[in-house]
Amino acid sequence: MENIERYHEVFVDFFDPPHAAKVHFSGPGAQSLKHGDILIAAHSDPDEPAG
Repeated sequence: MENIERYHEVFVDFFDPPHAAKVHFSGPGAQSLKHGDILIAAHSDPDEPAG
């Protein structure tokens, strides 16, 4: 992942539902994503709060 753009040129490390953001991907597999794909991710350590 390159970055998460929450607002025009405002970048964040994470965001939570119900918010949306533009996520810029790079690297292996990035080109297989297409417009309209829904991605779901979870914080990697459930015992540690995000942020």
